[in-house]
Amino acid sequence: MAVNRAPSTLLPSGVDASQLPAHLYPPAGAQSKNLATYIPVPAPGASATIFSFLVPTGMRLILNQIGNNFVGGGFTEGSGYLIWQVQDNGVPIEDFEDIIGSLGNVALPTPMAPITIEEGHTVSFVVENIVGSPILGGSGQVGATLRGWYYNKLETGGAEWPV
Repeated sequence: MAVNRAPSTLLPSGVDASQLPAHLYPPAGAQSKNLATYIPVPAPGASATIFSFLVPTGMRLILNQIGNNFVGGGFTEGSGYLIWQVQDNGVPIEDFEDIIGSLGNVALPTPMAPITIEEGHTVSFVVENIVGSPILGGSGQVGATLRGWYYNKLETGGAEWPV
């Protein structure tokens, strides 16, 4: 599914939509990425991958929305009992390595500055239920979403900005 661009009538006079930076505006032919799912909360002391996916060859992924939440009882936002993390090839992404509260939720994610992920990289959203947590495994669900777009990094021409 292609991502819709803002109509050119909304752009200032003389601005060519195809020349906008691909990390801020989906270029022509971009494909939306909208991953959202829930899994049972892991047991205290365990972690679980909520979802994981590979960026296709020749593509670049721009993520600009994030959401995560817990559904069930016994969780207090910010308590640190549950820690979410977004990873690029198994390495935590800076500022997304210790998420201790909901960033929006799965249905209504929070906009964020764009994160660029290169072709062939694996993106993962994981959660840890820390040792000593009062949240029992399976007593609720943890959810996550990432939204953005893929684009062919070889077809962006002047819209390509170095990352």
